[in-house]
Amino acid sequence: MFANNDNNITITDSVTSLGDFYFFGRGSLTSITIRDSVTSLGDGCFAYCKNLTSITIPNSITHIGNRCFTACDNLYNVNTTNKHPEILKLIEYANNNRKRRYDLFLNFIHYDPEIIDEFDDINTLMYDVFDFVV
Repeated sequence: MFANNDNNITITDSVTSLGDFYFFGRGSLTSITIRDSVTSLGDGCFAYCKNLTSITIPNSITHIGNRCFTACDNLYNVNTTNKHPEILKLIEYANNNRKRRYDLFLNFIHYDPEIIDEFDDINTLMYDVFDFVV
C-alpha cells in the first residue's frame, strides 16, 4: 500500500484513494509523496498530523474531503502544480505557516544577534535551529 520509514511515506501506484481519516493524528508522519494513481483524499485524511512538514500532491487528485489537512500546523512545503481549489487553499495555509516560522526566526535573531556567529551562515542557522530553508 505504501513504502515508509515511519516518518516519510510514499504512496504506491496500486493505491487509487486515501479514505476518510486514513492518516488521522499520525504524529510520526513528517513527509508524504502521493503518486499519480491517487485521485481522492478522504475527509480528515491528514488531520492532526502535527509533524507533517512536506507533501507532494499530483495533478491526478480531483477530490479532497472536508478538513483533510486540519491542524497540520507545521506543514510549510506543498509540492504540486494541481490547481484544485482546496489545494490552492492548502498552499496558502502552508505559506502562512512558513511566514510564521520565519517571523519566529527573525525574533530569535533580534533577541540574540550573536547566535549567528555560532553557525556557518544564516541558512545553516535556519535549517539547524528551525528546520527551515529559505
